[in-house]
Amino acid sequence: MPGTSSSDRLPVGILEGTPLDPDHLPALVDLPAWANPERLRSLAVVGIVVAVVLLVLAARLLRRLVVRALVVVALVALAIGLWDQRAELGDCVATCDCSLFGQVVEVPFDLNPRCA
Repeated sequence: MPGTSSSDRLPVGILEGTPLDPDHLPALVDLPAWANPERLRSLAVVGIVVAVVLLVLAARLLRRLVVRALVVVALVALAIGLWDQRAELGDCVATCDCSLFGQVVEVPFDLNPRCA
């Protein structure tokens, strides 16, 4: 829809200086060397497929409505989060500023020589 792209987003810097500032999230783990943006994009697709399969299984196997609803909501949130992160990983190679859920991802030299 025209005109909604900029108004639907938070203003730049609104989280700056807060504990939720994405530029200051602590690194929880050191990602292995194989965790480059291209591979993480592919793994995100696998994660989305697994989440959808688990969603179908949960809807069929779980009997209690509340538990079923909680599991479905959690799996949908996981799939949406993975899709969002996958999209960001596709754009970040050019800027050399990649992260996956707040964890810094190193861009290999062969993907962008300027990132060395």
